[in-house]
Amino acid sequence: IRRVQRATRCLRLLDQGDQVYARLARELENTGSCGWDPFVYPEWLLLELDNDFCIREHQAEVAKEFLSDEMINQLLQQNMGEGKTDVIVPMIMAHFGAVAQRANRTTNDNSGVHLSDRMSELCCITVLNSLYPSNSITWQWRIGGLLGQRVYPMLFRRDLAFGKSEAAQMLSELEYITQNGHVVVTVPEQRLSQENKVVELASSTAIHADTETSEALLKVLRFLKNRCRNFLDESDMILSPLYQLVYTLGDPVDMDGGVLRWSVAAAALQSVSDMAPELQARFQDHHLVEVHLHKKPRFSAVRLLDGDGADEVWDFIRKRVLEDVLEKGTATKHLEIRPKLLPEERERFQRMVLDSDVDTREIQFCESTMTKNLKRCAEILRGLLTHDALRFALGKRWRVDFGS
Repeated sequence: IRRVQRATRCLRLLDQGDQVYARLARELENTGSCGWDPFVYPEWLLLELDNDFCIREHQAEVAKEFLSDEMINQLLQQNMGEGKTDVIVPMIMAHFGAVAQRANRTTNDNSGVHLSDRMSELCCITVLNSLYPSNSITWQWRIGGLLGQRVYPMLFRRDLAFGKSEAAQMLSELEYITQNGHVVVTVPEQRLSQENKVVELASSTAIHADTETSEALLKVLRFLKNRCRNFLDESDMILSPLYQLVYTLGDPVDMDGGVLRWSVAAAALQSVSDMAPELQARFQDHHLVEVHLHKKPRFSAVRLLDGDGADEVWDFIRKRVLEDVLEKGTATKHLEIRPKLLPEERERFQRMVLDSDVDTREIQFCESTMTKNLKRCAEILRGLLTHDALRFALGKRWRVDFGS
């Protein structure tokens, strides 16, 4: 049957003309069972017959590498067009189904053969949310015919009504899927949400705390950890920090500093906008700043450029911003953060904000004499001006680097 299918494919490609000769050449080179033995992997032969394709040697090597017992936390890179989604992943799914069927036959025969953990693993594939519909449909089509396997989703959300009975049912379904050689396909958000839900239900600060459900759901996670082999499609995206999921617990509280964090930052930006004409006059000819003046209420756009005098420009800006906050600027009038300090206190305040190495006695003096809001103001200004948070923001290109 396979030879008839291969001949039909070759004739079909031959009729299509010169544009597909490269595909025809690859089809002719692959005589079948290259790099794998149908007696060892009969499920792959069924996969070929059911889907009318021929497994290439490179695809067989990659699939066997994925299925090897020695493969623990490894990364394999595939070029586009190598058949990762259409061929290699279905080969892996078919193998897990065949292993489960052989394990069931061994158990039913009562032959006394002890099955290893390798014989009862669950195949779980995580894909990007945008690829889930197309990939799951493709894989179900590939393995749902002669192989008789099914693709199951693993759905989970934070707002999902979930109790002890639902957790027990989920564990039972996973055991059924594993025993019958079926496959689980999920997305990062669902998988991470399930892990976070265990912690949330066990936390005393959670609104819907339920330790019994947490323990039942923990059994599900332990099952997945001990008897599941995870395959990540597009792993560079799935393992990116952008896909990390965080659950908030307890009552909402302000960040340290509260509204003052945003008021001080707004005052610093307003001060830079007000000094934009002076920056343009002093430094733009030296290609150290890029300034676009705008009338209020718009901020004038100021961008710091790299160059030999960049540190000089930044030193001018940070001293000017602090000067505006302390006494004579107009940037902070409507923000109500202008510190009222005596001359000696103002000098110590300036040193605490601008000096990279602050003396311990200066810190102790400020903590003992300043109010809580004044100390927070000094700390926020120090982060903006001494630890270069404002400099980093001013170095970005508008509509190019923001959000990247």
